[in-house]
Amino acid sequence: MFEAVKPFIESQKKLSQSLYLFDYNKVFIQDASFFKRRWHQLVTDCNMEYRKLYTTRHTFITAMLNSEKFKIMEIAAIVGHTSPEMIMKNYAGFIKDSHLKQYKH
Repeated sequence: MFEAVKPFIESQKKLSQSLYLFDYNKVFIQDASFFKRRWHQLVTDCNMEYRKLYTTRHTFITAMLNSEKFKIMEIAAIVGHTSPEMIMKNYAGFIKDSHLKQYKH
């Protein structure tokens, strides 16, 4: 977890009185289907240009790569890839030069 996010998570945990971060009507949200059903309305309510929910994954990976705080293998593990090759294949255009040098070593 990013250090900057911990205070927010802790404050939300106190407010929700729940063991889970994502809790809807006292039922633990186990997968993305809950969000998929509500995504379009959320984007509309926020007056944003529509993008598929899956786009958030791309944004997350790109932000992690460009933060230079994570090794490519760490990012691959977080997003469920078994190797960094998938990250390189799909996101190499978004990686800063210094990250590419770290990967090649």
